Amino acid sequence: MLKIYISFILFLLITAFCFADESGLTGDTPPSTEMKPADIAPPVAANPNPPAEAPLAQPEEEKKQEQPSVSGEQQPVPATNEQQPVPATNEQQPVPATNEQQPAPATDEQQQQSTPPPPNSREAAAQDPAITGAAVKNPLVKIEDDDDFCFFLPPQPNVEVAPTEDWGVPYCTSKSVVKGNKLFPDGFITKAHYYKNSRYTQVTGYMDPEKFGLIPTDEGGQYDNHHKGKPIGAQCKGYKYFVNLLEPADYRFCIRCCDYKEDCNTGISQYGCIRVIDGDYSYDELVNDVFHTIIEQEHHMERVSPSLQEQVNRLFDLSKDPSTPPKQMKHEWEVFIDHLVETYPSEQHMLFRASQTTLWFKETSQWWYFLSKLVLEVHQDEQGAN
Repeated sequence: MLKIYISFILFLLITAFCFADESGLTGDTPPSTEMKPADIAPPVAANPNPPAEAPLAQPEEEKKQEQPSVSGEQQPVPATNEQQPVPATNEQQPVPATNEQQPAPATDEQQQQSTPPPPNSREAAAQDPAITGAAVKNPLVKIEDDDDFCFFLPPQPNVEVAPTEDWGVPYCTSKSVVKGNKLFPDGFITKAHYYKNSRYTQVTGYMDPEKFGLIPTDEGGQYDNHHKGKPIGAQCKGYKYFVNLLEPADYRFCIRCCDYKEDCNTGISQYGCIRVIDGDYSYDELVNDVFHTIIEQEHHMERVSPSLQEQVNRLFDLSKDPSTPPKQMKHEWEVFIDHLVETYPSEQHMLFRASQTTLWFKETSQWWYFLSKLVLEVHQDEQGAN
């Protein structure tokens, strides 16, 4: 019995020892390194660049400031240099306006250019109260002689004649001609030729457009009492009809008052004074002044060949021949004037005006009369200069 008991005890001890050896509970045998599949982690690739030495531990407060409050996936990634807006460069930033860019004060010429242009049509003029308001009731003109006469002018300065014909205003040389009419400015009439016969009376001549403020490039327009009249209701005292042209670009004016309609042709205004109102358009004083100035310049120049005296004499000799056509005389005169313009360019404008005074010549005899006086005037000026 005892042997059986001892054998049983030994069996228990051996069994316990073997169990302890398998479970690693004994201190002599290390525990098993066998790992379950769930405990095996994937291999991590080796870092070819080993990390630098860890910096010193920072205080907890600094760590809290650096550590985001949310995870890296939730925290927005700070913008890189490419993502962050780049401050505007000098080219991108608006540059303050320089003196050249800032608007400069307008000059007198710029202010004149900014002024609305004068009306260039009858419709536009009709919308301008300054023009329509200047019209007078029952506008009346009159011709008495070469000192006392009236004709129409635009309703105000610096407007063209043609677009404002309906609102023309009568002006006279003196208050006694037509009471209530305005007076021409001083120096406005520079030359007047009066003529009268049993059918009509007229005045033809020249003016100084600047004295009234007429536009110097304006080709002009026509006033008459055809239909309702231009201006409306216009009349010439003592006559049934009248026609009156104004030509600022040529410094010319003309007016005729007629008993018969056929003597006052109102349908060819485009041809101007010389065609509409046949008359005297000479201006000897102007021509003489122009050639006197040229003679003075000639004497301060080297020998001019041919001289002015020689050129005028040749024209005069040509005009003495009655067989010389008027057209040839006109052509020779124009060649003469062109030559003078080339020689004396400073006198171009005045030479043009002097030449305008010959446009009404229709006969060679008119050229002869004109040149006979010019030859004498040039000869006297040559003698005086010497």
